[in-house]
Amino acid sequence: MFIYFKVKKYTNEILISLYY
Repeated sequence: MFIYFKVKKYTNEILISLYY
């Protein structure tokens, strides 16, 4: 569960990076 949360956060960071 914790790993899933970390991956989700990491993916979110990548999406934000691609957005800008």
